[in-house]
Amino acid sequence: MKKVSDEYKKTSDESIKPNLYTYNAVIDACARCNGNHEQQANALKIAFAVNKAILAAKLEPNSITYSTLLKAAKTLLPEGDVRNQVLRAVFERAKNSGYVDYNVLKAFDQAADRELYHELLKVAEDKNGFITMKNLPVEWKKNALDR
Repeated sequence: MKKVSDEYKKTSDESIKPNLYTYNAVIDACARCNGNHEQQANALKIAFAVNKAILAAKLEPNSITYSTLLKAAKTLLPEGDVRNQVLRAVFERAKNSGYVDYNVLKAFDQAADRELYHELLKVAEDKNGFITMKNLPVEWKKNALDR
């Protein structure tokens, strides 16, 4: 990713300028890392560095960005407090930017422990305790495609 960005900066060739699709693909590749502990730690660092690069490029992360970051945290971090802190931060950013869609909700459900999941989504529970997209606050999903 860095080589592409550097080459674009050097040449200003719009055909190689990284876009959100490019950045999201790199995060997805990191999320699929199934190497040893050191490789997974590096993949996690890269995924979140790419997320910062999205912002530095003045692009707006979208639902795909957030769901893929949640998948990366699930795959690359062991269960526990650190993973939950990362998941909380990513989900809160998705929520605050209005990009909670079905994929973000599903990725969060698969990655978070039950306590965190219900804590952050209590507002969307129906009378039977089920969480549905329909019950999410509109502002959480205002920019998502499948509102």
